[in-house]
Amino acid sequence: MAAVLRFLNRNCSWMVSSTAFAVLFYRRDWPTFIFVAGSLLNAALGKTLKYVLKHERPISTTAAAPKTHGMPSTHANSLFFFAVHLSLNTLACRDWQPASQWLIVGSLFSYASAVSLTRVYIEPVHTLAQVVAGVALGTVCAAGWYHFWRA
Repeated sequence: MAAVLRFLNRNCSWMVSSTAFAVLFYRRDWPTFIFVAGSLLNAALGKTLKYVLKHERPISTTAAAPKTHGMPSTHANSLFFFAVHLSLNTLACRDWQPASQWLIVGSLFSYASAVSLTRVYIEPVHTLAQVVAGVALGTVCAAGWYHFWRA
């Protein structure tokens, strides 16, 4: 199981970015553009907070770890932005069966949680507090972005 989590963690940025741009290219509609724009703004906010807060990474960080600061975890931030925003859109869709909707929501949060926790426990480049801060930032930004554009 650890090998699978390591693989997901190492390929997370590539998988999330390519999925977002593939959907944008395929759909080419306003809601998709707004989602991708929100995710980019959310990522920029996370990176900015890293440089403002200057919270160090854990001591156990290996030499191969990123040279940036650790708070908040931008992996957790981006993953939870995706999970929350896509879940809200999924649950708002009245054409799908509730069981299908909850399967998608559960899958999104399972993936986001698993990869976020690998940042603490499998390849320790963050503290739990840094990951929780990333989760909170991504969740709040996604909910706010979703409701702002739905209003």
